[in-house]
Amino acid sequence: MLRIRLTRTGKKHQPTYRIVVAEHSAPIQGKFIEIVGYYIPTTKPKTLEVKKERVEYWISNGAVPTDTIHNLLVDAKILTEKRNIRYAKEKQVEKEETKTDKKAVVESEQSVEATETPAADESNAEDVKVEVTEPTQSDEPAEDTEEPSEPSEDPENPTETPAE
Repeated sequence: MLRIRLTRTGKKHQPTYRIVVAEHSAPIQGKFIEIVGYYIPTTKPKTLEVKKERVEYWISNGAVPTDTIHNLLVDAKILTEKRNIRYAKEKQVEKEETKTDKKAVVESEQSVEATETPAADESNAEDVKVEVTEPTQSDEPAEDTEEPSEPSEDPENPTETPAE
């Protein structure tokens, strides 16, 4: 698939760009088929030089302009509608917003579940906590100190006989 895209040329901090037609799999600084214009963003006003006939020819043959080139061609009145370009930082901000939205939904669901439980259940939960923290005295011995009520049937200890 052919793409119409920018390739950077120029010095450090003084970029100039060639508008080229290239195979989409070719490296950005690599081979291209044809130079169809150039773009200099550092001049005031920005300079855009495009060979209109060649761009129309390549688009009619199936070349697809990148979003940036598409918008530059709209500015040059070669194409009609601008595309909405989403930059990497905007994408990251949108992802973070969706994450916070999901967290808010989960928290609101948890708060709804908490408000749906009756108040009696909460008081019982508090009572259970009190029962756990306070020692209780009862007639039954604790499980740790419980002695067997019946003699054990231990084959290793023959002195004890089971009651019949």
